[in-house]
Amino acid sequence: MTLSAATRIAGVAGSPVTHSLSPLLMNAWIAAARIDALYCGFPVDPARAETAFRGIVPLGLAGLNVTAPLKAAALNAADTVNVTARKIGAANVLVSENGFLHAYNTDAPGFIEACERHEIDVRSGPALVLGAGGAARAIVHGLVSAGAPEIRLANRSKDAAHKLRDDLAPGGIVYDWEQRNRALGDVRLVVNATTLGMAGKGELDLDWSHCDARTAAFDSIYAPSQTGFLAGARAARLKTVNGLAMLIGQARPAFELFFGQRPPDSVDAESLLTGVLEARR
Repeated sequence: MTLSAATRIAGVAGSPVTHSLSPLLMNAWIAAARIDALYCGFPVDPARAETAFRGIVPLGLAGLNVTAPLKAAALNAADTVNVTARKIGAANVLVSENGFLHAYNTDAPGFIEACERHEIDVRSGPALVLGAGGAARAIVHGLVSAGAPEIRLANRSKDAAHKLRDDLAPGGIVYDWEQRNRALGDVRLVVNATTLGMAGKGELDLDWSHCDARTAAFDSIYAPSQTGFLAGARAARLKTVNGLAMLIGQARPAFELFFGQRPPDSVDAESLLTGVLEARR
């Protein structure tokens, strides 16, 4: 790769950001597409995040992906906010265009793209989403937009689950966290949108015997690649998908927003990132 003063620069902003797989993925797509661009990490102090993001336009950056806990600041810093980001209440992509900063949320369509690529039809039956934070909000918005017939929610804070339902899924059903297994009966998709499964966060236990063979389990976590949630679903012989699929799904439209073209299909993104995660174990 030859860099010049004309090289188009984008990146990922986070606190921390060193763990991010986005630079590896985006630069692989850049190389395969043979475009004059570079994608790197930007550690951003949460207390100064809005100020940092407002510097994207005057610095001439193409834009930034934004990770937690900076997504609300990204929304607030933007000159314009697309409908999806406004509805979810968070932005994970900022793009500089025509002298203005534009905010997007590609998490919701990224989740749906991941489901489609793994042949999960979200319209085939009820979906249970576990959690009520930013990831859950994006996932629920994606499910509703894609035509899921029923949304069920369970979260350790029932008030947060009720707010999520009222904001994004009117008509959804909220279950007590302790009664979450009761929600599994006829679901076709179960999504872990909590932090349970990450290192030091404990595991998410479900009684998968309530599900039939048509149920799919989707974990928003990608590190570790094998969580207790996925192990239990796999033992019950259900289809399982880990968070890499969503990471890749949200990155595809972000790449297009930054560089004006879809990422090339010649890169096996899932194998590339899986190899890195395995090496880190």
